[in-house]
Amino acid sequence: LRGSGEEPPDQPQVTGPGEVYNSNAAALAADLQAAGMDCTVAGIVPDDPEALRAAFQRALAAGTDVILTTGGVSVGPRDRVARVWIELGARRLLGRIDVKPGGPFFAGRCGDTWVIGLSGSPASCLATYQVLVRPFLLRLAGRRRGVRPVVPAVLAAPFPKPADRPRLLWARLRGGTAPYEALLPGAGEG
Repeated sequence: LRGSGEEPPDQPQVTGPGEVYNSNAAALAADLQAAGMDCTVAGIVPDDPEALRAAFQRALAAGTDVILTTGGVSVGPRDRVARVWIELGARRLLGRIDVKPGGPFFAGRCGDTWVIGLSGSPASCLATYQVLVRPFLLRLAGRRRGVRPVVPAVLAAPFPKPADRPRLLWARLRGGTAPYEALLPGAGEG
């Protein structure tokens, strides 16, 4: 996991001016561990190609089955994760995906190791992780049921933004039977 501090993910991290707590590493590590997977949080890696290359090579040398990173997979000048993986010989299997949030994405193979890069934005990172990455990792671990239960639901109120692509929305379900009512964050209880 890229972007975490040296402290274990369940320990609070002190941040300085202009810094934010890396909730991605804590949330991903907690979910992976709850699913029974071994997880090592490797620490923060600067957005520098040499630093990324060295960190990725260490992870590969450790015999890691899957390397999961957050941040650095979009199209900005500091988004170098995908380029460094390709320079290291990774074969890109999937790049940017057409969902919102969560479009910045990278998936590939570097030798026998799966490499997956998620967005650094917590909403994007966790949405894409829950929908694509978590089921994939559970399948790799030999589990036949990797997808969370699907239940019919209808939005309690219209979504306020037009959708030009599939949307991954967080919601709380209300009601005793399907179809449930889906309340989006910030929506009133009505």
